[in-house]
Amino acid sequence: MSRSVFIPVRHSPGVLASYRRKAADPRGEWVLSGRKDPAHTERVNAMIESALSFGPDDDVLDIGCGDASLLQQIRPRIKSATGILPTDEEVKRVFGLDGITIVKGDAADFSLPVKFTKIVANGVLHILGSERALTGALRSIANAAAPGAAIFIGEFPSKRPKPKSYSSALHAIKYAAQQSGIGFAARYAAHLMRRKRAVRFVRPSPFFLAVEPARFAGLCSEAGLSVISYSPTHAALGEPESQISRFNYLLTR
Repeated sequence: MSRSVFIPVRHSPGVLASYRRKAADPRGEWVLSGRKDPAHTERVNAMIESALSFGPDDDVLDIGCGDASLLQQIRPRIKSATGILPTDEEVKRVFGLDGITIVKGDAADFSLPVKFTKIVANGVLHILGSERALTGALRSIANAAAPGAAIFIGEFPSKRPKPKSYSSALHAIKYAAQQSGIGFAARYAAHLMRRKRAVRFVRPSPFFLAVEPARFAGLCSEAGLSVISYSPTHAALGEPESQISRFNYLLTR
């Protein structure tokens, strides 16, 4: 049976080295978001395209571009496409895509020589773990943005309210399991049953960086960015609301 491996988000040097070995394995299958669902990826990319309306004059930056599916999809219709990934191993897995520049960089602190008219950071900034790191990322984005640039920050969690009471013992057990990360074990077991290999981030909910929209707008302002609008992610995707309230933000510089 092929193996799956959990990679904690708060890396120790040893864990990070293990993650890099798995990332460099050409047999590995990426399941970085906790699920590999092509239909969901299509909905996410469509959501981003709808928000940013890419055009032939756009220089686009995708922070944490993953397998670069969005950049590949829009490349024929834009001026240039650049993606940022955090490790050499991830860069190598997508390096060489026609017309797409992939660079190694830290989302919390990066600098590029090009200014971009459209910037995407979807499902990325919440893993930075602190408001300090988030502020650094927002400042890096502001520095990379051309005047008047449109910036999409998607699937960013707000604070989730804890239920005030439980309707049953089963409800209480389920909530405790989700809070402790046991819910991820169910996905892990399901992945093993499908006999697939994966590299998987595990982040129990208490370690997500979650910021309410008003506070997020304040952090953006401190970084030199303005929030144009924000809306719940689940509504844009046409999906049921999850226990973690996530928001999409459209910003400008």
